[in-house]
Amino acid sequence: MAEAKMKDYLSVVAPDYNATLSVTPQKTLIEVIEKDQVVHILDSTGEVRISFDDTPMFLIQASWPNGITIVDAGTIFDWYADSTKANGLVRSFKWLHVDAETYIVRFATKFQRQWTEGMVLHQQIQQLTLKVLGIPA
Repeated sequence: MAEAKMKDYLSVVAPDYNATLSVTPQKTLIEVIEKDQVVHILDSTGEVRISFDDTPMFLIQASWPNGITIVDAGTIFDWYADSTKANGLVRSFKWLHVDAETYIVRFATKFQRQWTEGMVLHQQIQQLTLKVLGIPA
């Protein structure tokens, strides 16, 4: 069996913001694969499966269970808030995956960070979700 990566199933796209966010998740990175498909359960006669698109959709869920440095948390905050960078959920950018590949992504959920008493050099970001749009040229 060959090693399969997201890049094997993605097209080349250009990012809206041509820079790379390279904040590394700590311990946990989840890749979620979805397809635009629906399963309808019929009255005791089985089911109907409909595929609207055969192209996989990828989401990345990165987390930092032991906290993230204030610098890294600030970098993500800045990219999310700055209208010339990611501009919240709107603009795409390059992101360096732990598999050493670069992907074009955009934020898929709102950004939350937590300040915790006693964690002077770290902040808490429970999870950051990115929608993968493609690979750079």
